[in-house]
Amino acid sequence: MRMGKSKMREAGESEAERATETKEAGIRMVALWILLTIALFVLGRRARRRGE
Repeated sequence: MRMGKSKMREAGESEAERATETKEAGIRMVALWILLTIALFVLGRRARRRGE
C-alpha cells in the first residue's frame, strides 16, 4: 500500500510536503512506542503486585 501511495505522490506533491508527512508519521510512530512501553510497564507492575 505504501509503495502505491509514494508512486502517486511523485507526480503531484513537492519534496517539502512529502518530507513534512514523513516527519509526522515518524512522530506518530515514536508516540505509539512510548504509549506501548508505558502500558507494558504498568501491566507488568500490576501482575507483579498480584503475585506477591
